[in-house]
Amino acid sequence: MSLPAEWPAEVEELLHRREEHRARKEYARSDALRDQIEALGYAVLDLPGGTVVRPVPPPVRPTVSSSKEVPSRLEEPAGWDFSVVLLAHNNRDEIERAVASILRHSGDHRVEIALLDNASRDGTADYIEELSQGHPEVVAIFAAKELGEAAGRNCGLRASTGRIIVWMGSNVELSGDVFTPLAATLEDPRVGVTGGWGLSSSDLRHFEASPGPEVDAMEAYLFAFRRSQLREVGFLDEKFKFYRNLDLDFSFAFRDKGYRIVITPNLPARLHEHRVWASLSEEERARLSKRNFYRFLDKWGQRYDLLLSGPPQPHHHEHA
Repeated sequence: MSLPAEWPAEVEELLHRREEHRARKEYARSDALRDQIEALGYAVLDLPGGTVVRPVPPPVRPTVSSSKEVPSRLEEPAGWDFSVVLLAHNNRDEIERAVASILRHSGDHRVEIALLDNASRDGTADYIEELSQGHPEVVAIFAAKELGEAAGRNCGLRASTGRIIVWMGSNVELSGDVFTPLAATLEDPRVGVTGGWGLSSSDLRHFEASPGPEVDAMEAYLFAFRRSQLREVGFLDEKFKFYRNLDLDFSFAFRDKGYRIVITPNLPARLHEHRVWASLSEEERARLSKRNFYRFLDKWGQRYDLLLSGPPQPHHHEHA
């Protein structure tokens, strides 16, 4: 019997027991032990010269280097009621919590989870792969290198087949059914986007939280829209590498096509600390956020017609 230089004691014990069964021609029992050994990651080969045992290298996951490598399913008919798009990067505990809450509160809705691992190095990718093997509703995509926020999200958008897409932050935990009320809001064909946290502005330079119901933009914690609308508004602008203000840009892409953005009130969801935001210094937060906001202003900075409040009113000064 040929063995690797080092192997677990459990494998050694199983091999010796298997050899004893083979010597007694108890092949059914020896085959069962071989299956146990192979489940531990070792290949067992019975050759004329004896049994050879070799470690099996882990399977190589198919990966993508850009969103364009993910086939777009936009023209396919809806296969699910909802597709929740999640982005993971070195945050297994966050993703576990978010996914568990989706599975727990999907109810009678058919909910797909399009989950991109953005080149994690902490075991998140292993968790996602295992999750997808046990849950047919999970579509797992693995990035070969870290993609920007928009490119990563686009991977999930391209892979989704739900009638309604819910762009969800990994720091969000559902505490009840958000799907029924989100779908109810989107029954109005004039509404393009809905969610739980909205923003309004009077000058396109400053955005503040707004109770709505109609708002100028929806925050990306929960950002729901009909998948078919991607044909009109397009995918996310991949020049947005950081997450901040990407939701503003995508909101205005909907506003530009004439759609309303409306808050769905009292959604059962809670926000936890944003891991990426908390990990950055004040200087880095400001630098990355400003870069994205300048990108937003380059595209939309003069589109006051898209604001609910309309163009800013000129100030009139009285002369003495």
